[in-house]
Parts: sequence; structure tokens; C-alpha cells
Amino acid sequence: MLLASSSAVSAAVTAWFKRGDVDATMTKKKADTAKVLSDLAISETQRMSEQMGEFRMALRVHREWDRKMVTRARQAGIEIDDPPELYL
Repeated sequence: MLLASSSAVSAAVTAWFKRGDVDATMTKKKADTAKVLSDLAISETQRMSEQMGEFRMALRVHREWDRKMVTRARQAGIEIDDPPELYL
């Protein structure tokens, strides 16, 4: 009887420590997943920032072109409204 209960205690202790290994593995997997997601978010934010910078530059070029064309049209005697404002 003592041998059976000793064996049960041994199995319980082994299971308890293995659970710790599983918890540690899950914690590491969660940390790895969080790092991957964080890196992905940073990368996507940088990409979007670069894209917005390019868009703003294109709007600046467009605004200057609009101003030049309106000036030329007015110098040629053509009545023309100001172009709509491009909000940068």
C-alpha cells in the first residue's frame, strides 16, 4: 500500500513539474508571438509613414503646379478661380 501511494505521489510531483515546463514553454511562445506582432506593427507603421511622406510630397508638387498654371492663365487674361486648397 505504501508503495502504491508513494508511486502516486511521485507521479503527481512529476506531473506538477512537467506542468511548469509546459507553462514556461507557453510563456516563451507567447513572448515570441508578441515580439513578432510588435515587429510587424513597427514595420507596417514605418511603411505607412514613408507612404504618407511620399503622398505629402506629391501634394506639394501638385499645389505648386496649380499655382503656376493659375498665374499663367491670369497673365494670359483668363479669369480663373483659385484652385481648391490641398491640406498638407
